[in-house]
Amino acid sequence: MWLVFLLLIVILGILFSKIEANLYSVQITEKNADFKAVVSLKFFGILKIFNVYLNKTGLRFLNKKIAYQEIMSKREIKKVNKEALEMLKDFQMKLDKIDFTVKIGLMDMTLTNIAIVVLSGVLPVILQNRVKEKNRKYEILPDYQNLCLELKGRITISIKFLVLLKIYFKNRKTEIVHNKNKNERVKESF
Repeated sequence: MWLVFLLLIVILGILFSKIEANLYSVQITEKNADFKAVVSLKFFGILKIFNVYLNKTGLRFLNKKIAYQEIMSKREIKKVNKEALEMLKDFQMKLDKIDFTVKIGLMDMTLTNIAIVVLSGVLPVILQNRVKEKNRKYEILPDYQNLCLELKGRITISIKFLVLLKIYFKNRKTEIVHNKNKNERVKESF
């Protein structure tokens, strides 16, 4: 009886889990580009089960470092096409929290000021309906000396696990139908 109850809680916990991605810093300069991010699985959307740490060299999972070249060599990475971009809409990503400082430098005072004004005008419009006001805090600063884009702070994006399952089964169904149609065409050609 207890085993069934425990198994039911685990299944419900996984179904109502969410995957949360936190971007902590992005630094792009003339000589270097780097970022730091953490992807977590949250049981019932609350309790972190595990984290995957990402940076420019690769990812770290359970204290094992994996370079991006290893991942690319083991799997065939398909080109990004229109279908892949449309699938991003299906993920129903939610922007949960924004708390960051952006530093922009274009080595020219006039261009830097224009970039600051444009970003200051566009960013509030983009974020207005996506993030609650209490979870939205950002600051935009100029850097007149260097050519750089630097973001420090935290941007949190979450995806519900049920949405990922729905996308998986939708793609699986499409693949099965596609294979069935392909097999029927092959039989008709004989």
